Amino acid sequence: MEMLLFTFIYEDDPGQPRENNKKIIEIDESLFKRIAKDDMTALDELYGITERTMYAFTLSLTKDHQRALDLMQDTYVKIL
Repeated sequence: MEMLLFTFIYEDDPGQPRENNKKIIEIDESLFKRIAKDDMTALDELYGITERTMYAFTLSLTKDHQRALDLMQDTYVKIL
């Protein structure tokens, strides 16, 4: 059994009541092990799983679309 490394909880639609609006993303260790072995399909999977949440988070930090995208890119590059 792989160890769970990350759980993201985010609001999918800020206009909806909080209790009905939480989405959970779980990422287990095996995905990161594949990335560590230079498996680019694993990195694509991680991006597909986290892109919306990561963008919302970086946008909340920067308040700027382009800076948020730059921060996302820096984050995914560091994962490599």
